[in-house]
Amino acid sequence: MVDEARLAEEALKEVASHADGHLRVSMPVDLGVHVVGPLLPDFARAYPGITFDIDLSPRHADVVGEHVDVAIRIGIVREEQLVVRRIGWVEQALYASPAYLATRSPPQQPTELAAHDCIFVSVQRREPRWHLRHDTDACDVTVRGRFGVNNHGLMQLLAERGPGIAALTPALVQSAVLQGRLVPVLAAWSVPRLPIHAVVASHLQSAAVRAFVDFLAQRFSERPAHTLFERIAPLRG
Repeated sequence: MVDEARLAEEALKEVASHADGHLRVSMPVDLGVHVVGPLLPDFARAYPGITFDIDLSPRHADVVGEHVDVAIRIGIVREEQLVVRRIGWVEQALYASPAYLATRSPPQQPTELAAHDCIFVSVQRREPRWHLRHDTDACDVTVRGRFGVNNHGLMQLLAERGPGIAALTPALVQSAVLQGRLVPVLAAWSVPRLPIHAVVASHLQSAAVRAFVDFLAQRFSERPAHTLFERIAPLRG
């Protein structure tokens, strides 16, 4: 079995320069619209033999059961049977609307977030917790609120309308901050960035999958620091 796997991988490497075929790709809506989508025309020009079926959804597709060739996911991947490659990072910071902060005293320390309404990423059967850091100080706080969502766009919309404090991607809310719809909260404290992963079912990937994942990793590593992905660290090995 080991020899067969080695021979299969060598065969894939031989055709890597002639990548073609059909790719089924799954990724979050905001990532697909704002980040990966603008890169697809360049990839299509570089690999004219590859076609796509792209599913934009907040849910995690069943890579094996749904025959997904590659899933792009934000955050930790817990399925141990899958092959995971980190290809980038998403930065986060805390924001709220001026209207919300006018009715509630802005928090001065992370522990005060526990007394605020927060808008957080939905986590089934677990209390949402935010980990914040300032220099050598770190703080974990359990947050509460009426809204748990799984879409960055909806989270930003809610934060702008006033229901609470949200952890958002700075590059995607830059215009809202400049226009005064959002205000940074606890700006001296950093919120952990989220890893971006490419997830596949097996180490034996087609040339088309390898080409697509390598393309994204390279492009993410080239993005300047003021864009969505900052301080990108492509996975080695």
